[in-house]
Amino acid sequence: MFEYKLEYTESSLINAFYRWDKFMQSVARICTKTLGIKYTAFETCSEKISLTIETQPIKAIPLNLPEADDTSEISFASGFSFEANDPRFGGWSGFDLNHQGKLVAVSDEGFALTADPKLDNLGQISGFENAIFSSLKNQNGEMLQGKNFTDAEDITVLPNGQLAVSFERDHRILVFNDILEPAVDTIALPQDMLDVFEQFSKVFQETGNRQYGNIGLEAITVLNGHLVAAIEEPLPNELEHRVYMQNNLGGWDNMYYQGLPGYGISSATTLPNGNILFLERNTEYFNSYEHYGVRVVEIDKNDFFANNHFTGKTWIQFEPTTGENFESIFCYTAKNGLTYVSLATDDNYAYSERNLFLNFEWKPQGITVTNSEMMEENLVYSPLIYNTSLEFPVIEMSLS
Repeated sequence: MFEYKLEYTESSLINAFYRWDKFMQSVARICTKTLGIKYTAFETCSEKISLTIETQPIKAIPLNLPEADDTSEISFASGFSFEANDPRFGGWSGFDLNHQGKLVAVSDEGFALTADPKLDNLGQISGFENAIFSSLKNQNGEMLQGKNFTDAEDITVLPNGQLAVSFERDHRILVFNDILEPAVDTIALPQDMLDVFEQFSKVFQETGNRQYGNIGLEAITVLNGHLVAAIEEPLPNELEHRVYMQNNLGGWDNMYYQGLPGYGISSATTLPNGNILFLERNTEYFNSYEHYGVRVVEIDKNDFFANNHFTGKTWIQFEPTTGENFESIFCYTAKNGLTYVSLATDDNYAYSERNLFLNFEWKPQGITVTNSEMMEENLVYSPLIYNTSLEFPVIEMSLS
C-alpha cells in the first residue's frame, strides 16, 4: 500500500481569481439557504458551450513504501488542479474515457463535460482540450433541474460504447449515446437496492442524521460485460456494502462487500486484468469535519465471482489531513502500453476545495516497458475494448 500527502502550487493570478470566485459562490449558497435570496450560479446550460480549462501542477509525496506482499505495482505519476471561467464549472463526480478516446464527465449539479485529453510524452493525461460543457438531459430532451434530479454520481462506458450515469436522491441509471445529448434509456434498478434506499430514508427521518439523508448509488463499472453497481454505505445495522451485478437473465445478483468502518464507496473502475477498484472516502468527515481519509481498494475478480461476500486490498491511501472530496476513479492505457489509474475530486463549489486530477501508473508484476517505448512520440490514447466473449481477462487492451 502507498500512502501520500498532496502539495499544491499557488502561483498564478488566474488561480487566485478562481479561488475568490468560489468564495463568493459559497457566500451566495449560504444566502440562498438562510435568506431565500435567488442564486443563479447553477442555472441550466441549454446550449453546448466551449470552455478553456486552466491547470496547475500538484505533487503527491509518498509517505511510505509498498507492502512486501503487494502483487501489483502502483506509483504516483502526475497531477494537476483544473478550473474554468464559468461559475457552473465544478462538482465533478464522475470521469471516464469513451471508446473514441474522449474524456466524459458528469457533475452532481446536472452538468456534462467532454474534452480531448492532453497527453504528455508518457501518455499521462496532463490537461483538457476542446472542452464542451452543457446540461444533462432526460429522455424527453429536457434539461435536468433541481437537486433531486441533477445529482449525478458516476459514469462508466458500457460494452456497446454507450454511457451509463448513476444518480442519487432520485435513484436511477440513465443511458446516453452522447453525454451532451438527451438520454436514450433507463436501466431498471433491482428491488433489493430500492428497498435499501427506503430503509436509509426511514433512518434519516427517525434520527435526523444527514449522513443517511444522502445515501445513494455512488459507484458503477463494468465487469465481464455486466454492469456492477455499489451503494455508498452499509445499512446502520450491517457491516457490508450492498453490491449488485447484472446477470445474463436481465436481473441483478446481490453481493456484499466489507470495507473499513466509516468509509463509503464513491466510484469504481475495472482494471485490464479484470480486477475492480473501489475509491473510498471516510464519510465520518462530513459529520465531524475533523479528519478525512481516502483510499483505493482492489477487489480480486476471482473473489468477486467465487463468493458473494468479499473484501479487498488497500492500494493507495491519502493522509487524513487531505481535505479533498475524491469522487471519481477510472483507468486508461496509452499507446506505449502504460496503464494509468486516475482519481478526480469534486470541489463542491467550495472555496476550501479544488478540482484535482491525479494519475497513478499501474504495472502488474512481470510487465516491463523499455525506455524507447516510454519515449515514443505522438502517444495517442487507445481505449480499453470490452470483450464479452472472454471469461478472463474481461478487458483487452488495444494498443494499435
